[in-house]
Amino acid sequence: MENEDKILEKATETKKIRKRDKIKAHISKKEFWQITTIVFLLMFSWAVAYTVYSNPVAVDEYPSMESVKINTLEFIESEMIAPGVSINLLNFSDEGCLYLMDLELSYEGQSQFVKSYVSKEGKLFFPEAIEIDNSEIIVDSNPGEKKEIPVVELFVMSHC
Repeated sequence: MENEDKILEKATETKKIRKRDKIKAHISKKEFWQITTIVFLLMFSWAVAYTVYSNPVAVDEYPSMESVKINTLEFIESEMIAPGVSINLLNFSDEGCLYLMDLELSYEGQSQFVKSYVSKEGKLFFPEAIEIDNSEIIVDSNPGEKKEIPVVELFVMSHC
């Protein structure tokens, strides 16, 4: 009985080995690499597509123009303006990827007009912009030329 069980076990093992060998024989090395390459390309393209399209930034996700205007004015008044200076918003307009703010700053009867910019999402504030195309850069033409040194006289007085 034991002998028959051992013979049956060996027979089933040899059948399993033969099946495995037949499966291996059907797939050559060239076919294996082709299949493996196709599987990895599919996985890679799925990963790229998932990364690109999983969290797109849509225009609808930006806060409204009015909320950006209010938050920016509150930020300027609380963080950037000295006490006693009043701020007046003259214009708030869309300039492509930024909002343009025309501001009037007043202090003791004197006014100054400032153009500032804020990003569409309201996270970046640019107090001033410099035009690159029309900017004039002043360069000292004679950097080695010595200039007249002013004479400074200092007097100290003390009362003892």
